[in-house]
Amino acid sequence: MLMLMLLTVSPTPRVTWRREDAQLVEGAGRVHSDSFGQELVFTNVDFSDQGTYECVAVNTESGQPRATHKTQLVVECKSGS
Repeated sequence: MLMLMLLTVSPTPRVTWRREDAQLVEGAGRVHSDSFGQELVFTNVDFSDQGTYECVAVNTESGQPRATHKTQLVVECKSGS
């Protein structure tokens, strides 16, 4: 599963992801960011991954937020599982 935050700004911002419940997003080898932080990649998504995720892009020169976006991940089981 892949979440994207596409940015076309200069300078290239520092991008971080977090869950709204403040748990760290990356770790345990199942979730990582890629492409300068613009992609959040989940391997083997399960119910514990469900929740609201926020992506924050920060200007690397001024340190001020440039953009934020929240998205909801809903996990459903396959029919017959």
